[in-house]
Amino acid sequence: MSAQLLSIPQAAEQLGVSRIRVWQWVKGERLPAVRLGNFWFINPADLASFAPRKPGRPRKDRACA
Repeated sequence: MSAQLLSIPQAAEQLGVSRIRVWQWVKGERLPAVRLGNFWFINPADLASFAPRKPGRPRKDRACA
């Protein structure tokens, strides 16, 4: 492999979220990951293209109100 894989905690640090949140994204198949033994790893290219959603409910459209 040409690129070094990132562990869940390393990916969480780069995204600025908790490792639990990254694990939820992997488990929900929103963030691709590879399992090697008992550990999960994320390709840095997949992490770079991943765009997490903003937390909370979406805003209501003010034009309809």
